[in-house]
Amino acid sequence: STWRVAPRLAPPIALMHTHDTLVLGWDREVLDDTFSGVHDESINEFVIKVAPAGKAIQARTVRASFRQAVSLAQAWQDAGVSDSTDGAALICAGGMGSNFVAVVPGLSPNQRYVCQAAAVSAAGQGDWSSLSMEVSTVPVAPRVTEARVDEVQHNQILVSWEHVQLPPGIPQSLFDKLGLTKSIEELHLCGYCLRSAPWTTWRGLAWSEPWTVEVDPVTMGEGGQFQFAVKDLEPEKSYVLEIRAVSVSGSGAWSRVGENPICTALVAQ
Repeated sequence: STWRVAPRLAPPIALMHTHDTLVLGWDREVLDDTFSGVHDESINEFVIKVAPAGKAIQARTVRASFRQAVSLAQAWQDAGVSDSTDGAALICAGGMGSNFVAVVPGLSPNQRYVCQAAAVSAAGQGDWSSLSMEVSTVPVAPRVTEARVDEVQHNQILVSWEHVQLPPGIPQSLFDKLGLTKSIEELHLCGYCLRSAPWTTWRGLAWSEPWTVEVDPVTMGEGGQFQFAVKDLEPEKSYVLEIRAVSVSGSGAWSRVGENPICTALVAQ
């Protein structure tokens, strides 16, 4: 006897990620064709399930028509992007093209997820694919890793850093096609925050109110450099400085400026 079922799919792979969206690609699973008792039905649509790693009960499910999944896959291939594209900070490592592509919005920033896909035919929904490898959404703002101390005086510390916003390396037309324009705009960096604390021990630091440096052509120097003076400090005292980036969607994680506390200078006699 024979029966017809929706074909089984290979596990999805992440092609691109923002703070709240995953772009996933997948193909049919390559099976041993020696058993002829099962015949694949034509696919009408796909069901994609995305869940926080280890929390399957919180899974989010989206559906994509066959035509839509093929159209998005073609748009991805036509754009010619890959994880080696210059500045492609949002492209996932190993995220190459697939025969089918879908967009899963409404996710949480900086969260690890696992994904599955299933085909739907006239005979109903087929089996779920195996779980994908874990993939993470990005934080709402990247970590600042290149901040440094340029000058230390008796009452201030001059800090500089490079603008961490990277060009995505993806044509705007592809963002529009994938429906990602709003998500990308929410990752736009609008400023930085710095804070200081007197240092005696690493525990219980008393942080100052943060200072804000807005991103605009006036405050940004050549090559995307910023410089800021942390003022009103006491002479001959050790301080800890931290910095974080701020996007339209919120603030990133704090990063320490330098590995060790910074001691202000003596007052000139």
